[in-house]
Order: sequence, then C-alpha cells, then structure tokens
Amino acid sequence: MLPSSDELDMLSSVKEEERGRLGPPETFLLCLVQLPGYTLRIDALLLKEHFRSSLPAIQSSIDAILQAIHSKPVVNKSLWEMYGCYKQTSTYVLVLS
Repeated sequence: MLPSSDELDMLSSVKEEERGRLGPPETFLLCLVQLPGYTLRIDALLLKEHFRSSLPAIQSSIDAILQAIHSKPVVNKSLWEMYGCYKQTSTYVLVLS
C-alpha cells in the first residue's frame, strides 16, 4: 500500500517545475510522503478499520470478561488489566472516528 523506497526515490527526484506533469496518483503520493509521520498515520487508520471490523467477532469474549469482572468480588488483576486495555483501545478508536 505504501510506496516502496524505489518509488520514493523516483518521486523525490522529480524537479519542482516538472511536478505539474505527474498524474494524480503520483501527485497524491508526493503530497502524502511530505506529511510528517505519514506511515504512522496510515497504520493508525488501518488499525481503526481493522478494530471496527473485528469487534463483532470478539464481542462475546469481551462480554464474558466484563461479566467475570463484575460478578466476582475478588480482585483479579489480569482481568482488570485486560479490561483497561480494551477501554483504552475502544476510546482511542472512538476518538479517531
């Protein structure tokens, strides 16, 4: 999905006055790679989409964990840690929406 190092080299070698002759895909890639942290941004978008699509598949497991946490008065540290990870991830994904 991301441009290879060879493609990046080719794009960066295009002179400013010749950039108007680039096609829309090349122009888009040239603009994209100039964004600070563009790979991290794309990875975050992919994670967000993957999380949304996989949430229905893991919802029953999440419900079971939540039920176990709230039904037992005994503090189970690993369950609370897992619940905390779930809350942080879901909050992060909702904020990005």
